Amino acid sequence: MNESNEIKVLNVFLVSPEKSFSFKKLRPFLPDMSETPIRDALQKLEADEIFQISFLLGRPKGGNRNKGYRLANNIETFNKVLKIYFEYDVAEDFLNSEYTNLVIKSWGFLSIHYCLKEYLKKNESKKCITKAILSQPATINEFEEIIHVLGHEIFSLNKIFRRGNIMIRRRTEDTCIQSYGYDQSQPPFFAYQYRPLDHLIGLMDFHPIGAILFYRGMFDEQLSETYMDLEKILGFTEGLRYFMESDKVLSPLTSYPFQDPIELIFSRPFDRIFEDAYIFDKEEITLLIVRAYSIYDKFADLLLEYLKVNSLLEAKRLEEIIKEFIFYWNTSVTRFDAICWHLIALLDEGKGSGYYHIKSDGSIIQIIDLENGRELIPHDLAMGFKKFLSLPMSLEIKKPEDPNGKLKLTGELMEEPFDYLKPSLLFDLTGWKSDPIPISKILSDLKIRIRKEKEKQEDPGYLLSVLFSKL
Repeated sequence: MNESNEIKVLNVFLVSPEKSFSFKKLRPFLPDMSETPIRDALQKLEADEIFQISFLLGRPKGGNRNKGYRLANNIETFNKVLKIYFEYDVAEDFLNSEYTNLVIKSWGFLSIHYCLKEYLKKNESKKCITKAILSQPATINEFEEIIHVLGHEIFSLNKIFRRGNIMIRRRTEDTCIQSYGYDQSQPPFFAYQYRPLDHLIGLMDFHPIGAILFYRGMFDEQLSETYMDLEKILGFTEGLRYFMESDKVLSPLTSYPFQDPIELIFSRPFDRIFEDAYIFDKEEITLLIVRAYSIYDKFADLLLEYLKVNSLLEAKRLEEIIKEFIFYWNTSVTRFDAICWHLIALLDEGKGSGYYHIKSDGSIIQIIDLENGRELIPHDLAMGFKKFLSLPMSLEIKKPEDPNGKLKLTGELMEEPFDYLKPSLLFDLTGWKSDPIPISKILSDLKIRIRKEKEKQEDPGYLLSVLFSKL
């Protein structure tokens, strides 16, 4: 028997997965197949335990009882049928089917994700799977439920994990994604036994373009509301919220709640302004600038968050700490300007697919075309971003002598790199301030914030308001 006949028969069941077909009712849907191939296909699929069999009333004269065939709604059957469709390179039909939607609805996104993990490792099938599964109504409905649970859980965890009456956000525990991973080596029995962050872990395996667009569409609004509550009720600074708002759009699969925002900003100080950014159109460069500006404009806010998390509110060497971070910022913003310069050029010249990912592994900064994984910056130049821009520089844009020539980015080592916060060249594009911020201003602002933070922590009314707060 030709196995392709199995697919022809299965296609009928994929459209109406909850319907039972007798041979007589099935045959009109397969006008190009004669009786024998249809019966052979049904027999083979029944032997492989793909069907649930029921016996209909009545019996053909001198024959066996009439059977009703229905595609079994369980994970084992899903796997078997999935394998058949992949073998014949028609998996897209199966993944887009009503049957797949029914299985997701019945068994949950995580169960289907587990079934697809091996296929998601292959580039040729990853895009097809991503487009189909993330557009299924059952997937969307499940994630809509997860969104509301996730917002509540983020808020609750940040309220619960406190040191005395000082609210903290632990770096790799409790409030971040690391403590919620399910064992992906074992098939989940039912999706809803896991916390909502597990769904976000699952998205990481899908094609990045589809996964990023899906995440942005599903989570952006709810997370913005949650971040507002964290600021208003639990005392997150305005600067931290501003950073988190842009970070969740640019870098959704590594932003909060995947990782602690203070860790993201300070682990490799301020390199986050250009790292792990997904840019899908020219307008999103503005968002990249906004993320950097949120740190520059609210520098004292973020230093306060750093001091709180590291129990340094009583630190006597504030000026030294500020100088150190000013230097780090001035170095990172130099790299930021250089990488944005090349990113804008790529977009203006229409190079690649237009779906870009800025990546950095600590030694190299690269722009990746997400459609094909191709590196868009020559390797020696990508290495140079780190090697030759390892110190703060004063950059400027120079017009060429040739009227038809291109603008050039030039620079020299920055003078007094510890004494003031250097703005990005690109801040002018936002229409916001772009003046250097002296250390005296940052120190003064930080001392005011520290004093207010201590007063708040000593206020029993504030503690009670947090403990009894609800979303």
